[in-house]
Amino acid sequence: MRNEIFVPKTEDELFAFLEKNGHQSRLVSGATDLLPRVQRGQEKPAALVDVSRLVALRYIRKEQGIVRIGALSTLSDLTKNKLLCNQYEAFRKLGLIFGSPPVRNLATVGGNIAASSSSEDLIPILLALDAKVNLKSKTTYREMALEEFIRGKRTTTIMSNELLTEVSFSELKPNSWCTFDKVGRRERVIISLVSLACALTLEHDSRTVADVRLALNRVRGKIPERLRETEKILRGSCLDESKLDEACKTLESELRLTSDFRASEEYRTKVAQNILRGSLRHCQERIERELESVA
Repeated sequence: MRNEIFVPKTEDELFAFLEKNGHQSRLVSGATDLLPRVQRGQEKPAALVDVSRLVALRYIRKEQGIVRIGALSTLSDLTKNKLLCNQYEAFRKLGLIFGSPPVRNLATVGGNIAASSSSEDLIPILLALDAKVNLKSKTTYREMALEEFIRGKRTTTIMSNELLTEVSFSELKPNSWCTFDKVGRRERVIISLVSLACALTLEHDSRTVADVRLALNRVRGKIPERLRETEKILRGSCLDESKLDEACKTLESELRLTSDFRASEEYRTKVAQNILRGSLRHCQERIERELESVA
């Protein structure tokens, strides 16, 4: 099976193949993440399974308050979809800073999630939206929180006979906004040094935090995670300067970073604090504008 490429036309064909060969195979569609790693010799799968013909897994829709995104939806699909407008600014920003147009046209939602590393821009956004993933095999179906699915750098809970089919999250409530920002060594086509997603919900006074979810591309290791302690001190509080200062200090206490050839621990921490402050203020301002427009 060395260097074999299998292209199933149906899920039945895929699962039959995975039952026998899944332990030594890698699933791909656009292969924008895996192929460079194979070329560099970082991964040596015996077989590549191209699932790009399973077109039924390419969709974005809302059902009874749930946003459902098929795993084969591309990043271009995601960033241009009209269902994900207004409050979901994070996805529109992703369209400006994620790779190049050819990469966005090939890279899939499922592939970005399954890559499970701090360089995957979509994961922090989905964590901030409290997303879940669906996993399917020939005989089983599982749904779990995205943060449970990601176990470590390039390590997930998916089994060798399973396919990641969908990611889903509850629609944002009124008076909510979700944004995303990242910093790298240049403006475009970069691996992020720091990226942060923020989903904020305010009370009708547009100052008191009803709910907030924050996710950073690195918290304790080299995978995106939620900033649980920082979220905790913000909920129920007024977004004034003293509370923002406290949030930045709490964020610093949550981080367990290490320096590497791209950036120092101190630099990443300072940038994360600046992005946090700016994202909270930006979300607050956008929510205020939305409230004024309907007043």
